[in-house]
Amino acid sequence: MTGFALSKEDATSAKTKAEAWAKRLDAILAMDLPFHKSGLAHLTCTLIAQTEQEYREVLRCIPTEEMERLFTRAAKLGVGIELNQNDMEQIVGDGAEIVLRP
Repeated sequence: MTGFALSKEDATSAKTKAEAWAKRLDAILAMDLPFHKSGLAHLTCTLIAQTEQEYREVLRCIPTEEMERLFTRAAKLGVGIELNQNDMEQIVGDGAEIVLRP
């Protein structure tokens, strides 16, 4: 959602979208919030890109080490993370490895 959720600079490529995703999740996890009684919605849903192909590419562009670091941090904080059921429909071909990676 360029101009609303993403600046034009962040929306220039799958790589810049992936970088913005990681930076923003890191920023949220650094906030002084009651994570033990809250959750993060739509964290990996298809809204992070305009097409299925770009959606997968954005997820591919987030390094495994970065995902592990962020999700480990989230787990230690006790925050719930929503998994979107409709995104499970994206699991065809190589989709399972990409979509379930987070």
